[in-house]
Amino acid sequence: MPYKVWAVNEILTAADMNTYIGNQTILTFAGTAARASAVGTAVEGMLSYVGSGVVEVYAGTADGWTTISGGGGNVADDSIQPNFNTITNNYEFLDGYNGVSAGPITISAGATVTVGTASAWSVV
Repeated sequence: MPYKVWAVNEILTAADMNTYIGNQTILTFAGTAARASAVGTAVEGMLSYVGSGVVEVYAGTADGWTTISGGGGNVADDSIQPNFNTITNNYEFLDGYNGVSAGPITISAGATVTVGTASAWSVV
């Protein structure tokens, strides 16, 4: 995704708005269907809020939109971390990263979770 710093008195064009500003903000939608109809072609790194505390990043054509937060965040004085119980996007634990989820967890049809050989994922 391109990044631009404008010079003093430089004109902000419609192309600048589409290329730079539109791709460097968090877009807000009522849900993923509203986003799909509003966003023509997503750009890798684009962020969107789709309601219910969920922020997603477009991770490219292979992975699509990937959730980077959700479930309401930390609650109860940071003692409880809620998580969704259904995985709808592909996710890969890169080597050296571990994860934990509160189960049961369902992986939707077409979605995959890949755990590298130097990683671990625990569902408790």
